Parts: sequence; structure tokens; C-alpha cells
Amino acid sequence: MDDKILKNTTLSDITLDSVGIVVPASSQYNIDKIQYSLFSTDSAILELTTYINSGDIVVNNGTDDLDSTNGLNYMRMSDHAKNILFDDSTSLNTMVGVNLQDVINDISTPDVSSKPTYNINGELDYIEFFKSATQTTINRRGKATITYDVNLDPATETWELYDVDGTTVLKTVIVTYTFVNSIFTKSERATS
Repeated sequence: MDDKILKNTTLSDITLDSVGIVVPASSQYNIDKIQYSLFSTDSAILELTTYINSGDIVVNNGTDDLDSTNGLNYMRMSDHAKNILFDDSTSLNTMVGVNLQDVINDISTPDVSSKPTYNINGELDYIEFFKSATQTTINRRGKATITYDVNLDPATETWELYDVDGTTVLKTVIVTYTFVNSIFTKSERATS
């Protein structure tokens, strides 16, 4: 997913004077890795902005066509976390984000809080995680619900990772624990 491809969606060639190339009509131009720094210059980004914002050129990362904002960020050199796209596919990881900076901000923001909720018998039922000290639904980022076996050893943890509304579940991560004679032997994680 680290290719940089410019797709021309028009019926005419598009000449990019700042980099000295032509993106053929209704075709694409695969940028060679040694040209990445050339395409990330201020003059190249300025020229590309018009074409990308109009939809005449679509940036592709080798897997996906990117919207104009992510396309322009992707064309800049990936030396800044906002320019590094983050593949948050459930088959790859448990994180949620558009770019690396989003993920870093989500896991390391200085203003976070959590709120545990207990069952009547004193067992921890679930913990909610918030992106600020204000513990409202709109600030909720995640929730971990815990179940126990007959020995009160943890059997599962179900993590729900929420969208910015604090309600829509973007990912669910289930961790299953195995205990033999109250001795922890393994855990398995599945993400959906």
C-alpha cells in the first residue's frame, strides 16, 4: 500500500509542468519511488491541488482511491504522521484511524478518563474509556466488558471501539482467556 498512482479521470492528457510529466487521458501514472520527493514539493502540491480537488486526478495508494484530502496528504512526503495513511482493516489490527497521527492522538491524548462499573457481587462488569475528563457518550472512545468463569477468573474481554459519536461501534475485539486449575495458560484475540 505504499505506491503513489495518479489516475486521470478525464478524456484529455493532463500535463503537470511542476514535475515534467503527463498523466495520460483516462489512464494513470505510476510515480517511481525516487520521484516521491519531486512530487511533494510545494509547487507540485500546489499544481496537483487543483486537479485533485476537482476530481480530474485521483490519488491511489496501490490499493484504494483516496479522497481529495487524504490524496493530497499522501502526495506529501511521509515524514509527518498526518501524511502516513493508516490501514485500520479488522484483518490487520485493532486500531481505528485515518492516518498515523489520528491513531497516535487517540492512544496518547493527555486528557483521558475511565469509568468502571461493577456487578452486584463486586465483579468488574465493564470499563468505559473517554477522550476527556468529561464522561459523556460523545466523549466515549471505547468500552471493555469482562466475563468470568466459575472460579472468577476472567473468561473474556469484549472491547468495543467507538466512532466520534461515542455510540457507533467501529470495531469489536474479543479476547478469550484459558485457565487450567486457576492458572492462566493462553489468550486468543479476534477482531471484527
